Amino acid sequence: MAVTCSTEAVSCIDDAVNIFCEIGRLSMAARYLKEIADLYESEQNIEQAVVYYEKSADIFENEESTTTANQCKQKVAQYSAQLEHKLPFLCITCCDGLIPFIPPSTSSQV
Repeated sequence: MAVTCSTEAVSCIDDAVNIFCEIGRLSMAARYLKEIADLYESEQNIEQAVVYYEKSADIFENEESTTTANQCKQKVAQYSAQLEHKLPFLCITCCDGLIPFIPPSTSSQV
């Protein structure tokens, strides 16, 4: 398998993510995970994009960056539906707390 520029870029960015996590800069780690997801998305490698959007969303959520976390979760839901994967159980915050969200196209699979 030939090494591409994007493969090398992902490897370097992934190394940076690990360093940011080690030094407690989780917001930066989340941003770079999202960058990797965006790179995979631009290359139409949707399965890998979903993996990195999920990782990014988890960290953004833990860092209380709700808007960015929700944007990443939206990408995960959109691409998971396209790939016909069983979607992870998502929750949406509303005034009464968390409510489960199961997209209509996959509700029969749960």
